[in-house]
Amino acid sequence: MQKNAEIGLLLDCYQNLITPRQADVLALYYEEDLSLTEITEHYTITRQAVLDLIRRGEKQLYYYEERLGLLKKKTRNRELLEQLRKTIVQLPEKCVDEILSLAEQME
Repeated sequence: MQKNAEIGLLLDCYQNLITPRQADVLALYYEEDLSLTEITEHYTITRQAVLDLIRRGEKQLYYYEERLGLLKKKTRNRELLEQLRKTIVQLPEKCVDEILSLAEQME
């Protein structure tokens, strides 16, 4: 998985577990694709401070994923739901509608 996408997904799962500033800087850098210079101007901090925020934020996101595994579980659930959708098309239509409704509630 590309690092930008991976960090974005990790942020979705764990942004409330890191500092608001770390979450903001990571989002600006990885999701909004702002340069370090643009972020330094936005926060009026040094380039080194931005790099430190990014590194610490990344480290914490990977730590939480290693311990909690929410992204891994979320990805696995999506894969299972897709397999379920492919399998249920072989069932009678009434059952299919009910199962699809339940699957949508899981998302």
